[in-house]
Amino acid sequence: MPSLYYDDIAFQNILYFVFTNKKTYSYSKNHIIFLTQPYDFMTKKSECSIAKFYDTELELIKSLITLKDDTIVRVHPRESIKNRYQGLKIDTGNNIWEILCAKDIEEDHVLISWCSTAQLVPKLFFNKEPYLIFTFPLIKDELSKNRIKGIEKLVRLIADLYKNKNKIIVLV
Repeated sequence: MPSLYYDDIAFQNILYFVFTNKKTYSYSKNHIIFLTQPYDFMTKKSECSIAKFYDTELELIKSLITLKDDTIVRVHPRESIKNRYQGLKIDTGNNIWEILCAKDIEEDHVLISWCSTAQLVPKLFFNKEPYLIFTFPLIKDELSKNRIKGIEKLVRLIADLYKNKNKIIVLV
C-alpha cells in the first residue's frame, strides 16, 4: 500500500473535501485550542470527583476567556456537556481531528488539555510541534496513582519525540 502524502496540499484538500462535515471556526485563525475530555472514566472516587474535574476546568476556561479572540474549544465527541464553554468559540463541526491537524495545526498553535491523545496527533502524524500544555496536575488529587504514573509516562514519551522540549509544558 502506498504511503499517504500528508505534506501534499492537493492531498490535504481532497481529505478536507471528503471528510469534513462543516467548519464552524478556523483553526488556522485560532491558535489556542482547548481540547475537552469526558471525565467520568478517569475518577478514582465518585460523581463528586467528576464535579471537581469540571469545576477545575471551569476555572481554566475563565482564564482562557481573556484570550477568547484567539481561542477555540474542541469538544470531545463523547462529551455531552457543551454549554460549559460559554464565552468561547466552540467547534461543533464534529470533523476528524487528524484531518484538521494536517492542514490547520502549525508550530505556533497551543493545544491545552489534561492529557489527551489529540495532543499527540500533530507530532505523530505530521511531525509538527505545536506547544502542548498538560493540565493534569490541577486534578492530581482526584486521580489514582496508576493513572498519574501513566499520564506522566505518556508526557515523557511525547517530550522525547519533540526537538524543542520547551514546547511541552506541564502545569503545576
